[in-house]
Amino acid sequence: METTTTTKALDLEFELENGKSFTITCPDYLDDLTKEQVEAQAAEIIAAGAFAPDGFNLSKFKSFEYIDKTTRKTEIDA
Repeated sequence: METTTTTKALDLEFELENGKSFTITCPDYLDDLTKEQVEAQAAEIIAAGAFAPDGFNLSKFKSFEYIDKTTRKTEIDA
């Protein structure tokens, strides 16, 4: 029997105060998101100071990517 699953996510990549990268993954993004909407929300995340991995705040928004994944699983009867 084969099953198929489709997932999608939006990865937001930020730079930390120490120069390292930090990625936030947002599952099940809306299909009609615009670049402007993503950038505006990323700015809100930075302004809110909601994330400080290892004690370093987010300093700037670097990039984003849409990830669409389809997985097919086939089970073999033993």
